[in-house]
Amino acid sequence: MKTRRVISYEKEPTAIQHAKLTGSVAEKALSIIRSRSLTYQQKLRALAKVAEDSIPYPELSDHTLKLMKEGILHDLDEGHAPYRPRYILPDYMKLIENGSKFLEIEPPKNMYDAIGALISMYANVPSITSYPVYLGDIDKLLQPFVKTVSSSELVNLLIMFWRIIDRMLPDAFVHANLSPNDNIITRKLLDIELKVKQVVPNLTLKFDLEHTPRDLVIKAIVNALHLSKPYLVNDILVRKDWPQGYGVASCYNILPYAGGSFTLIRVNLYRIATKYNGDIDLILNEGIPEVVKAAAELVEARTSFIVEESGFFETSFLVNEEFIYEDNFTAMFGIYALAEALEYIAKANNLKGEYGYDEEVNKIAINIIEKLYNEVEKYHIKYLKASNGKMVLHSQAGISTDKETPGIRVKYGKEPHPYDYVELLSIMHKYIKAGTSEIFTFNQTARHNPEAVYDIVVGAFKKGMKFFSITSTFSEFIRVTGYLIKKEDLEKFKEGKVARHDTAYLGAEAVINQRALSRRPLGLDELFKLGLRVTQ
Repeated sequence: MKTRRVISYEKEPTAIQHAKLTGSVAEKALSIIRSRSLTYQQKLRALAKVAEDSIPYPELSDHTLKLMKEGILHDLDEGHAPYRPRYILPDYMKLIENGSKFLEIEPPKNMYDAIGALISMYANVPSITSYPVYLGDIDKLLQPFVKTVSSSELVNLLIMFWRIIDRMLPDAFVHANLSPNDNIITRKLLDIELKVKQVVPNLTLKFDLEHTPRDLVIKAIVNALHLSKPYLVNDILVRKDWPQGYGVASCYNILPYAGGSFTLIRVNLYRIATKYNGDIDLILNEGIPEVVKAAAELVEARTSFIVEESGFFETSFLVNEEFIYEDNFTAMFGIYALAEALEYIAKANNLKGEYGYDEEVNKIAINIIEKLYNEVEKYHIKYLKASNGKMVLHSQAGISTDKETPGIRVKYGKEPHPYDYVELLSIMHKYIKAGTSEIFTFNQTARHNPEAVYDIVVGAFKKGMKFFSITSTFSEFIRVTGYLIKKEDLEKFKEGKVARHDTAYLGAEAVINQRALSRRPLGLDELFKLGLRVTQ
């Protein structure tokens, strides 16, 4: 196989993260080294993955291996021998308060010190990507130093900070958070986002319905309409899920603070449906229990390897200086292809309705998610102390090679009216603790009516949705699954050019495989005519 970052944009795009290289370890490595479409850093990470996968996989039962071979259960190409948790969410405030002995950083005294300390820290935080997927609540980290610089210095420093993050951590899985509290850092960063127009970092605003000012949320919505970020997370509900504190990392992953997730495995619900020929009783009573049992075994094996064999928790300065705690980690059980599963089930049972529109089909969807949740609750995995030994459900945003619909979403282009969609999703969100991946696309009418979008978000959060992602037909970025790419980059990929952002290639792939550009845009005129029932 000739390894290029994108082999053929028109016919069969293949990003290196999910490419199935053949041959010996040396042959795989050489094919990566010879690539003309990879940067040095991209080659380095690809070579590390080849080395990791040369090690035997953690021991699993034949049945679990069979489900993985059938594509029902998937480890998201995390590697055979996990040597660090997949997602790490350090307590960066400890760096601000205490500095770091390992990094030889003194506690910051001014804004220059604080930004320098955070940049140094970010360069030393690992994850599945090899660099950090969580940057902390930026406003809380920098707010103590606002008065140490002038207003103009503050803006210049924040622009520099944001640009360094993009140039140093070139992957849209890098995720920054903004707290629900009004402050100058949050407002300046939202202004800067519109100025620099970077895909990195990804961004979430924590929205507390009781305390976050309306005008601040509307300001964030304006940004999201033009840049497809920040996300809005329902802070009140999510704090109930994670009372010890939480952060939003990578795509849509809501995880415990000062910890994270050891691993993320996922189940293809469509393949369960086809295996049992669409028989609802068999899917619920045999298929789901079978795959959850196997998932628990897979998570136990991978988690135990990290804790007992990799040495991560004995050697990492993050542990030794208490930026993270082993007891604050969980593991994620991702679900996707619900839309295709329901389409198959409906056809097999002569149901005429569609997911998102028909009450009977929607009820089947809810039953599937509820059953998954109940089965997951039956298994105790010894190292998942942040979630009381339980895996946590995650509506998985998909990978670029998927043909199926991400998470629990309705198929692209089939999205129902938002108040119907919200009613459905809010029921399922209560079972999903580790993040969801719904995207609402607005047309040009939203450009001058962000207040109406605000009403929709408030209504959705009041009904129980935990996450709300906004994009638009006029956005300069494309929100693909959980990350962003620039529209202008798509043309570059057709020419097979080297790109700085890893996720740019993945996004180009997903645009084709998942038809991400075919989402049905919502016109606010629809809402004005029909009434904003979602806010009631």
